[in-house]
Amino acid sequence: DRHGAIRAGHGLLLTTEAQPAAGGKQLARDGAQSQLDAALALAQSLADTATAQLADTQETGPAEIQPDNAKGANKTDGHLQHHVQALKAWEAGSNTDKDGKTAPQGNGAAQAGQQPIMILSAPAGLAATTDHSLILAAGTNIDQVAQRDLNQTSGRRWLHNVGQHISLFVAGVKDVVSLKLIAAKGKVQLQAQSDAMELTAGKDVTISSLSASQLFNGKKEVLLTCSGAYIRIKDGKIELHAPGKVSFKGGSHDWSGPAKMTPAHPSFPQHAPTFPLRIKVDQSPLGVKSGWGGMPYKLYADGVLQGEGVIDEQGHIQVAHRVPVQKYKLELANGVVYDIPVAVDYHNPAQGEAANAGFHKHMAGATPDGGRDELLASAREDFLALFKPSGKGE
Repeated sequence: DRHGAIRAGHGLLLTTEAQPAAGGKQLARDGAQSQLDAALALAQSLADTATAQLADTQETGPAEIQPDNAKGANKTDGHLQHHVQALKAWEAGSNTDKDGKTAPQGNGAAQAGQQPIMILSAPAGLAATTDHSLILAAGTNIDQVAQRDLNQTSGRRWLHNVGQHISLFVAGVKDVVSLKLIAAKGKVQLQAQSDAMELTAGKDVTISSLSASQLFNGKKEVLLTCSGAYIRIKDGKIELHAPGKVSFKGGSHDWSGPAKMTPAHPSFPQHAPTFPLRIKVDQSPLGVKSGWGGMPYKLYADGVLQGEGVIDEQGHIQVAHRVPVQKYKLELANGVVYDIPVAVDYHNPAQGEAANAGFHKHMAGATPDGGRDELLASAREDFLALFKPSGKGE
């Protein structure tokens, strides 16, 4: 009738895989491991095919994929391969594998044992239901892999809001329709609001209007070309050129004076998307107890006042971050000022891992007479090592 909790600092396995007569090891997980292995193999196979066909590269690991689709540095977590390898190494350092022999090595896939991951496994299926909302959130990636079909059904709307890229790829089957986009009723809009749009086919392109008209509208130019002949409509003029014969046929021809039509061109809204950014003030372990909660503040974005308020009880400030912003300045009512640069990537991936975990090296208080005290470049990693589970058996 009250609260319940299940905790395991080195990971938790919830499974309906049977172990008759309590045989086998406590962390026996062959079914879950084989499913994850198969998921990674399918994801990597289709990802390689998609990349070869000029679609975006999927970040299955260990390499990080940059916004321009190039491979970056190897990462130790945040992707599908991390889960696969971390599960394989789970027993390393525990009572059943004190020497850590089960941990795979090399190829950028090595993982420490006893990581605090949680595995749900059920051979006959899993179902999650609620009368209200269901939320699935991740700090890095969410990977969905189905060996057969991936079905999504919505009784009202299906909305996907993406910050940078959408890449849809299907390997397809020859002579079979591979991609369908159908609206039984209502309009279909496809817009590239600030750049070009391409529609290319290896064979025929058919555009049909079954009961109304077709409008080809170019603000500067319309060009039709084939086999060296072309029709260009530009600057109120029409060019009709051909390397061969040009034929005009009709019941009559009207060669009257000039006339024009001025079609309407759509206008697009201009709005830069925002991303949630959280600033945590006072990063020490006692930060939430050191009196920062309730402190009034002012926040400046690239020198312009963006907002003001009070720090919450956990020492957090929620920021609606816009991509162009390069630096924030935080002024507290007690006189402390933070200059916070917005870093997209770190040259040292280990620094990024520690920063994403909440370890920063901002210094509060007055500047010493001899100048600011510089912290070691390894400060983040040093603090992270103190608080991150070591993965060694106890």
